[in-house]
Amino acid sequence: MKLLLQKREAYPLVTEKDITGFTPVYYAAKYGHFRNILLFMERNKAATSVTSDALDTAFHGSARYGWKEIVEVVLTGRKIRSINLKGNQGKTSLQFACAEGHDKVVELLIKLGACVEKDHNDRTALHIAAMRGSKRCVQCILQNHPQCINLFDKNQNTALHLTVIHGHTDIVSCLLSHSEQQILMNKKNHNVLDSTINAERKNVARAIASH
Repeated sequence: MKLLLQKREAYPLVTEKDITGFTPVYYAAKYGHFRNILLFMERNKAATSVTSDALDTAFHGSARYGWKEIVEVVLTGRKIRSINLKGNQGKTSLQFACAEGHDKVVELLIKLGACVEKDHNDRTALHIAAMRGSKRCVQCILQNHPQCINLFDKNQNTALHLTVIHGHTDIVSCLLSHSEQQILMNKKNHNVLDSTINAERKNVARAIASH
């Protein structure tokens, strides 16, 4: 890669998109090529700021695929301001990391100041982590942003509704144990027990009964 980028004329190639709308730096972030990320950033300062056709940056890619080391280097200096930048479907890097259960990346992002934003479906990182079944991600978000526990998505589902529907018993217990968790109705006029019965989740019903 160094040989390819020896000439200054080649520097713009770092931010040039391919037919699918992604740049070399995005692919480096996606596949965890740390040295190439450093090289791209050295050769072209705008490298990590370029968005794909789906509005995703290298930062989104590194968070989505769990490359904590790359997340850290991409966010150095003034780029920390981009931590809440939204990409495809209105999702932030925190939401992408939660969707894949990358708890170490989630912890880092929250430590660096990531906010709990809503995507195009009005789902927060907590909704997404609860759907995914990542207990550590859920715990980390609640520890730092407890105010999001009862937020609704576009169907008026809370994180508790969604984790019940997906059958994550341990997350159900975690949420019900939280002092600020409320039992609310969604657009179908279902509370969590209604959703449990509708989804035929017997183990979840037992977890709810224990609370």
